[in-house]
Amino acid sequence: MLSATEAADLLEITQQALDERRRAALILGVRVGEKWRYPALQFRNGRPLPRLDEVLAAHHGVNGWVILDSIMAKDTALGDRSILMLLEEEDDELLDRVIRELEDQFAP
Repeated sequence: MLSATEAADLLEITQQALDERRRAALILGVRVGEKWRYPALQFRNGRPLPRLDEVLAAHHGVNGWVILDSIMAKDTALGDRSILMLLEEEDDELLDRVIRELEDQFAP
């Protein structure tokens, strides 16, 4: 987990911009006590994983810890892979299906 300062430094943005990205579901933040933490696994080469924003938006604002669990859990329907693995592999066809399923599952 990265602190807000570490995540902002990694992305080369201000902490205010980091907060805005978290609120806009462009990056994943989780509450630890009174502070926000940012799972390092969502970043590659100083940038969020491609299509992470789509996966986060499909969760419709549920708790960050629920989202973290959702993207890290391996699923036999995904070939014993997790959503995180699909993001890393940039498996767009399967990601399209997963995003539709998340939309249905977490629709308000």
